[in-house]
Amino acid sequence: MDWTHFLLGIIALSIGALCGWLAARSRTPLDGQARVEVLEKTLALTTQERERENAQWQARLADAQRHLHTLQEQHVEENQRTSAQWAQRVAALEQQIADNAQRHLDERRRDSTQWAERLEASEHRFREQAAKHAEELQRRSAEELDNAEEEHRILEALAPVTKHLDAMAVKLADMEKAREQQYGALGEQLARAQENDEKLRALTSSLNGALRNSRIRGSWGEAQLRNIVEAAGMVERVDFDVQVTQRGDESTGRPDMLIHLPGEKIIPVDAKVPFEAYIEAQGIASGVSHAHDLQREQLLTQHAKALRGHVDELAKRSYWSALPSSPDFVIAFIPSEALLGAALETDPELLNYAFSKKVALVSPVSLWSVMRSINYAWQQQLITEEAKELFDLSRELYGRLATLGTHAESMRKAIERSVSAWNKFAGSLESRVLVTARKLNSLDEGTLLKSLEPIEQVPNALGAPELVGAPELVGAPELVDAPAQEVVPDFPATPTAAVEPSKGSLLE
Repeated sequence: MDWTHFLLGIIALSIGALCGWLAARSRTPLDGQARVEVLEKTLALTTQERERENAQWQARLADAQRHLHTLQEQHVEENQRTSAQWAQRVAALEQQIADNAQRHLDERRRDSTQWAERLEASEHRFREQAAKHAEELQRRSAEELDNAEEEHRILEALAPVTKHLDAMAVKLADMEKAREQQYGALGEQLARAQENDEKLRALTSSLNGALRNSRIRGSWGEAQLRNIVEAAGMVERVDFDVQVTQRGDESTGRPDMLIHLPGEKIIPVDAKVPFEAYIEAQGIASGVSHAHDLQREQLLTQHAKALRGHVDELAKRSYWSALPSSPDFVIAFIPSEALLGAALETDPELLNYAFSKKVALVSPVSLWSVMRSINYAWQQQLITEEAKELFDLSRELYGRLATLGTHAESMRKAIERSVSAWNKFAGSLESRVLVTARKLNSLDEGTLLKSLEPIEQVPNALGAPELVGAPELVGAPELVDAPAQEVVPDFPATPTAAVEPSKGSLLE
């Protein structure tokens, strides 16, 4: 019946189209009676052909139904035969299983008699232990359940924090790894510094004679200074060959080294320290006699006074006043811990006095610590500069992406306008121009105008806020993920005929 309805619908549509066409043709001054007769004969032939095809399809459907009924009967017979065969097999297997089970049951009965008494005693002990374990397990289960519920509530409350903690854990792991590497390098440098200090202590006694010469003392102090700078890894951040003479209020001088700090700041270092009296005092053995001890104390007192006078001299020079962006103090490098220690034993207020004069008395270990701190500050400065450069590049790229998105949106709108204009053109051509042009059909039936198809696809709109030029998002610290929106094109209505004839049919 479905095919019959379908064919009858096609025939009805064809008749309607024919009537419409005949009505349109009846208004022309041309001779249409002959064409109507031809069309009526053609319609009759088409109707007979459709009826014949309908009869053929009905015959095929009847054959298919008979074949399906035959297959169903065969399927039922096959199922019955298969069920009978399987029933026989199942019965044989059940009998075999029953025989085997009986044989095993007899054997088990013989063994069960021997194990019955043992099992009874074991069962009694097991029940007692099981009761104890059950009580303990119940108590622990209750406690664990309470703890689990409490932990679950805590985890639910801390769920938003967990994500941030995971991200922070990754960052902390990276920082810890970098810190371990720095600590490893720091340990190696400390070991090298300790070795150098031990070597210096061993050579101190042999240098006493040589250090009585002021030129040799100056060279030794500069060598100590270079060794500490190298051990601290600050060779690239200091200047030894300082050619600029610094003028103070009452004297002139030149620092032995300039330490460069982040931010284009400079700290001057002076390594010229008087310690002739200390060398002479070290040449006098203590405890030999009272006179020797008194002379030694006098020499150490002279050493402390000389060091205090050196502080006054550095304060007068005021190196920091002649250096751009320099902190208002100078480092007075003491090339030996013993030199500074002996002066402080004699004059405990020496450090405070030096601080008041904007002079920092620094021993090798203290200077190494200062240099290491400055080196770490340089490393952090480099990391900050690289991070700032990366941030600036990211902001620049983000802004350019927004500009690119604005251009892309403009291009999409232009394409939409072109598609809309094309659809309007096609609609006007179909509804106005072709209606008149088809009337020329009688002049030349071999030349027919083809219908223009409207464009049904338009470019999808960019949905990301960064690409549509949102001014409040340009330069934002992070991208905002937005799903792309589906654009439903709004085409203008294109008028078409109620029944469009197929290409090459007699209706054209």
